[in-house]
Amino acid sequence: MGVENKIIELERRIQELTRELASTRQELALYQEVSAEIDSIFDLEKIAKLVLARAGQICGTTQGCFILVDKETKKLSVIPQIKAREFGDEIGEKLVRTKGATIINVPESFPEKKDGLQSLMAVPLETGHETLGEMILYDRPGGFTSTDLELVLILAQQAAVAIKNAKLYNELRESLWTIVKTLAVAVDTKDPYTYGHSSTVANYAVVIAEQMNLPPEEVEAIRLAGLFHDIGKIGIPDGILHKVEPLTNGDWKMIKEHPAAGTRIMAGHKGLRKILSGVYHHHERVDGKGYPEGLQGEKIPLSARILAVADAFEAMTSNRSYRKRISDEEALQKLIEASGTQFDKGVVEAFYTAYRQGKITKAKEYF
Repeated sequence: MGVENKIIELERRIQELTRELASTRQELALYQEVSAEIDSIFDLEKIAKLVLARAGQICGTTQGCFILVDKETKKLSVIPQIKAREFGDEIGEKLVRTKGATIINVPESFPEKKDGLQSLMAVPLETGHETLGEMILYDRPGGFTSTDLELVLILAQQAAVAIKNAKLYNELRESLWTIVKTLAVAVDTKDPYTYGHSSTVANYAVVIAEQMNLPPEEVEAIRLAGLFHDIGKIGIPDGILHKVEPLTNGDWKMIKEHPAAGTRIMAGHKGLRKILSGVYHHHERVDGKGYPEGLQGEKIPLSARILAVADAFEAMTSNRSYRKRISDEEALQKLIEASGTQFDKGVVEAFYTAYRQGKITKAKEYF
């Protein structure tokens, strides 16, 4: 080979390496970008929508879905649930059970095609030796390419890890909620008059928080605080909790200890620290005449101000050993009258609006 030919071959090779390097950089950038976006997401639908959006940008299609396999039942589920095309059971079964990546650009090669399906790419969602399902993209004008497949495989690997983590997180979360509800019931059952109180307060508090457009993570924390707000009463003698006659100063002193006692019970659990302030301060008043610290106005955590309203309404509209319940309308009027002194005006307004919209209902289930 002459010098001139060697130079031509060298230039060709340099061009190939340059293209490969550019492709590698694109893949790395894509990997880093998507990793940063989905690492802290534990909602399967959000993961699916984000990854499908990225895949659609790469491949030039807005059509796609995840088909996941339940590890125990082996049943298939499609995410997102609302999608442009409904796949038949036979198509879903074939794509998932086949395993491995598939590109179909000729409709006639896919006998089960429906509604004029033009092209389809299926990529497995795998972690180690476990197949979670398939990521499906379809209806790309002109069909899919091997380059599309290489890039989408990177997305699928990240999506699979995120899905696995999300499932583990949600399993742990469900276990935590089971423990929380069990403890809440343990407190409520100390007094038959207050059975279900914590669940109902939690329901009311969530409705208020949502009415005030708080972020989902804050709403969940408020739900948890509602279930745990009276956990400190577990140490109060039944004789005081069931007392029909007026409480003595000593009785009141012991009852007023329950927010601090509840906080101490939960303080050692890292996952519950975010709700401690709500539990500790839910008997504060905006005029500063509450307990345990006599905080005023916005110095009282918002979660505690919400719980105060939810707790008061539930108590007023429920029978107790020492008095009969009052009607919802009477209780609403009392909340309005105490707005700005005992209760936060904005919270009372949100509760009142939610009630008039039919969103306030007693808890029907306590487990």
